[in-house]
Amino acid sequence: MQSGIKILRRLTMLTQLGLSIVAPPLLMAYLAHLAQTHWGWGAWAMIAAIVIGLISSAVSVYRLAKSLLAKEKKENPPSFNDHS
Repeated sequence: MQSGIKILRRLTMLTQLGLSIVAPPLLMAYLAHLAQTHWGWGAWAMIAAIVIGLISSAVSVYRLAKSLLAKEKKENPPSFNDHS
């Protein structure tokens, strides 16, 4: 049963990772499209929005990976037989 919980936890983290990568650029592109259609902003708005979305995706993935590694280290502390 314990392995089933680990599988579900990893599947949840994989889903979170995918959403963290895809959502920010898509949301920023949508907002840039709205700004272009409503206020007549130029093509620079779309380029800037996608760049900002990609940067925010990278930061989000970095933070998620950092927290997962810290959690893994906390759950599996080194034993006396592990040598580094």
